[in-house]
Amino acid sequence: FSDFSIVYRDNSIVGWISEGTQKTLVHDDLYSFFESRLNTSKNDNIWVVTDKNNYAKIYYVKRVNDNAIMLTSIYSNELKSVFVRSSYFKTTVMRIVDRDLKVIYSTDNDEIGAFLDPDISSNVGFKNISVSNDKYIISSIQCSTNDYRVVSSMPISEVEDDIKALRLFTHVISGLMLLFVLIVGQLFINQA
Repeated sequence: FSDFSIVYRDNSIVGWISEGTQKTLVHDDLYSFFESRLNTSKNDNIWVVTDKNNYAKIYYVKRVNDNAIMLTSIYSNELKSVFVRSSYFKTTVMRIVDRDLKVIYSTDNDEIGAFLDPDISSNVGFKNISVSNDKYIISSIQCSTNDYRVVSSMPISEVEDDIKALRLFTHVISGLMLLFVLIVGQLFINQA
């Protein structure tokens, strides 16, 4: 974490606010900037980036009470150690999306800051789901009270390629077994 603090309504701080955050928000009231992104719920929390759309650093903000918020941040590249893909699923993309389905973090850097692909977003509801459509197998898990989600998708073609390879393997093994049975049968017939 590069920021970890409690920020009060009067902008007093307990904890640590990094120099990078201070420079990025030099003309903004720190408390108002982050508090305005929260809902009105007392237990509200949110993942957010700065208005400068700097996705290299993402912030987690949680309302402590009516006069204070907790502010932590993490560099996006640190999430690479959390969002680890299996070597079997090389084309799986994992991402954190906000309530508007805008990508806050993704294992596909080209998606960061954009809205979720419509072929995926049309299947992401507000429940924890695992579904498939013509293009993707999709898993979506709600992470907070603000509809922030972890959404994973894998192209159907990857699964189809594995199924084709398994089918080919099965045909080859079946053919070899049939050949073996024919040879052994012929040997028995010749010895009889």
